Amino acid sequence: MKRFFVFMFIVKSLVWASSIYAEKLKVVAAYPYIASVTEQITGGTADVQFLANGKWDPHFVVPKPSYISQLRDADLLIINGAELEVGWMPPLVSQANNSKLSGNGTLDLSRFVKLQEIPQTLSRASGDVHPDGNPHYILNPENIIPIAHAIFTRLSELDPDHAMTYKGNFEIFQKKWREKLKIWNDQMKKLKDISVIEYHGLYHYFLGKYGIKVEGTLERLPGIPPTPKHLVSLEKIIADKNVKLILQDVYHSPDSAQMLAKKTNIRMVLVPHDVGAVNEAKDIFLLYDEIVRRMTND
Repeated sequence: MKRFFVFMFIVKSLVWASSIYAEKLKVVAAYPYIASVTEQITGGTADVQFLANGKWDPHFVVPKPSYISQLRDADLLIINGAELEVGWMPPLVSQANNSKLSGNGTLDLSRFVKLQEIPQTLSRASGDVHPDGNPHYILNPENIIPIAHAIFTRLSELDPDHAMTYKGNFEIFQKKWREKLKIWNDQMKKLKDISVIEYHGLYHYFLGKYGIKVEGTLERLPGIPPTPKHLVSLEKIIADKNVKLILQDVYHSPDSAQMLAKKTNIRMVLVPHDVGAVNEAKDIFLLYDEIVRRMTND
């Protein structure tokens, strides 16, 4: 009889544990940085997954069948927006056929920040230009708190039972982020007013935040690889504008940047753009730690 009661206790405990797990809100994030911010707010209360790998080009993500399964089971999909996912996300959502992802079930973070570089006109002659503006707003650290607040608010609407948990975690996150922001701002002061060249307009928000001048890109136009003629023109710009750094992302070939750096005797910096883009960038805080460390060469 004693063994029977012990057995029943174990069974009930397992059922209770499984029911608690089953009640977890299922969140799917388009990119690792979104998942990292969301995890800071949920603190394990929700099941948070992401689709794209942090090392990949965020514009061109190759869809996988597993993504459809993840979206089919999701209660909330969080995207970067500003058409960054336009080439790969809509077909996945369509195939997932999850009615929860309509309305409040999808959160577009670009709606909570001020987008820059919104084109006045659109034409193929301008290259691969985003009609809503530069979608890489995540790389301005000032934009992290607004998107974290948007995530906290939406989680609270969908899961009111844990609203106080989300609120408390957001407040902790916000305080810690503001403390780190002061440190990063202080570290970046020494780079104010320097001139740089980047491969793609990936870091414009970050560079603008810290008063760093962009004198050109290795891409001749957005989405168009560098040509020998264009690289020669950049050599002159580097000399005339006293360019100090060439910023290279992790997903384009560094060959052109390395060659240009060698010819002009300036430093090329491989700069992460997302959580997981480099081994050191394990979460949203460490991503910025690593960007600042690499930029300042500390």
